Amino acid sequence: EWTSRTLDIYPTYYPKSIASGSGVLVAVGAGGTILSSADDGATWTQQNQGVLDWLHEVAFFRDAFVAVGMSGAMVISSDDARWNGQKWAHNQSFYGIASSNDTVVTVGSRGAVMTSSDGMHFVERFMDDASTKHLLNVVYGNGIFVAGGQDGRIFISEDEGASWEEAGDTKTTDFLYGAAYGNGVFVLTGNQNSPPSRTIVTSSDGRNWTAQAAEIGLSDVAFGNGKFVAVGSSGGYLTSAG
Repeated sequence: EWTSRTLDIYPTYYPKSIASGSGVLVAVGAGGTILSSADDGATWTQQNQGVLDWLHEVAFFRDAFVAVGMSGAMVISSDDARWNGQKWAHNQSFYGIASSNDTVVTVGSRGAVMTSSDGMHFVERFMDDASTKHLLNVVYGNGIFVAGGQDGRIFISEDEGASWEEAGDTKTTDFLYGAAYGNGVFVLTGNQNSPPSRTIVTSSDGRNWTAQAAEIGLSDVAFGNGKFVAVGSSGGYLTSAG
């Protein structure tokens, strides 16, 4: 059962990504928006962190929230109230973030990759093979990181994001916006306008992929309670059979 709630700051600043940790929900979005809730989303408090760039994704890793976004923006907090904002010199935008037990990885424009073992101090890494393409998401599962992006390209890392190799034929040229892992399967979702295409690609190892057409353009996907749920255009969503 879902309850509809409206934020006072919408539509001037609106959230794009949400994460949970230590009993707190944190949502980030346009204009450097950061909101936190300690009562399961019933009420929200806007946080100040000094970064005005769009924040695309947020994750919880090792007792800290890490949010990344446009033009190298990154903000970090260990208590959801005090945020440390910074901008990376290379000025690449970050679109996706995910973590294993040991490492948090963020990916972005022109093959940009950052990794950290503590969620506070990051090491710059770049995928040479993706240097002209945008990486739009990343997910961890089965001991590897999988990053998807522009033109259906998918990259995998078996060493906690230190080095990457491109997967084989992904069976799509769609922009892959969403990524999730569950039940031993990676699922990436995407779409493109010209020619019109809407695709879901799946893999058990990150290297060999199977594609199927989707009924709607999909922007993100998540796994929970034994099922994948993908959301997309015009309020539509798809669920897997199991």
